[in-house]
Amino acid sequence: MNFNLLIYFAAVCQYGTVTEAARQLHISQPSLTSSIRQLESEYQVNLFHRVGRHLTLTREGEQLLVWAQEILKKVSDTENALRDLASKKNRILLGVPPMIGSFLFPRIFAGFHEEYPEIDLEIQEQSSREIYRLLAEEQLELAIALLNDVDSTIFKCRKLYTTELCCCVSRNHPLANASSVDMKLMERERVVLLRGSQYHVECVMKRYDEAGVRPLVVLRSAQLATIKRLVETGQVISFLFREAVDPREQISVLPLDPPLLLDVGTVYKRGHYLYNDVSKLLDYINRMYQ
Repeated sequence: MNFNLLIYFAAVCQYGTVTEAARQLHISQPSLTSSIRQLESEYQVNLFHRVGRHLTLTREGEQLLVWAQEILKKVSDTENALRDLASKKNRILLGVPPMIGSFLFPRIFAGFHEEYPEIDLEIQEQSSREIYRLLAEEQLELAIALLNDVDSTIFKCRKLYTTELCCCVSRNHPLANASSVDMKLMERERVVLLRGSQYHVECVMKRYDEAGVRPLVVLRSAQLATIKRLVETGQVISFLFREAVDPREQISVLPLDPPLLLDVGTVYKRGHYLYNDVSKLLDYINRMYQ
C-alpha cells in the first residue's frame, strides 16, 4: 500500500470534504479524489457514501480509519523517537504545584541528579489545573499534581501517595494542641490562602460552607514561605498540606474533622510520546514510592 494514500484518506475523514482536505494537504482536489478512488479500487471496497459533496464513511471506511489512525500514530511516535536520539535532549521541565514542590522537589532532585548527572531537571510551579492545561497543550511533558480533579480520559496518572489538607496555626494559638479542628470554630479566625492553588482552596471553601460559616480571608499570597511566617506570628491561620510544614517551624498542624484527604501522583497526556530522559524521570519517581 502507498503510505500517502492512508494520509490522504485520514485527512478527508478529518476535514469532512475533499476540497478542505486537499487545501490542508496542499494538493489539488482532482489529485486527492483520484488517490481516494485508487485506494478503493486497489482493495475493491467503497470507503465513502457520496451524496453530492457530502461524504460519510461506510462500514469498511470506519474500520480502515481505525487502522489508519493506529498506523499514523506509530509513524509519528517513531519520528519523535528518532528526533529524541538525534537531539540527545538533556533537559526536563517538571510541573509541580507550589505546595507539593516545596517539599517533594528537593527529594526528587537530589536522588535523580545523582543517578543521572547528565540530565538537567527544572521545576515549573503552577496550580494543578494550570498544569493540566499545559500538559494538554503539550507545553509540559510530565507533572506531579493532585489527582482528585483529573480527567483520566485525557491524562494517564499513577498515584504516589495521599496527602492531608490541615489547619495550620501558631504553636501559641489556643487550639495548638487540639486533636482536630471543627470548622465552626474557625469563623472568627483570620485566614491566609495560597494564591494559584485553586483546587485546594475550593476544598477549604467547601468545608466552610458545610459548616455554615463564612471565612475571614485577609490575604492571598503566592509565597508559601510568607504564609508560614505569618502563621507563626499567631495573627492568622492557613490551610496547608501536612508535608509542607517543617517540624522545626513554630506551627501546629491540625487535622480537619472529618479529615480532608487528597491524592498526589504523576501525570502525563495519553498518547503523548515521552522522551527517553522523561521516561527515566518517571521511572525514578515511581520507584521512590513503590
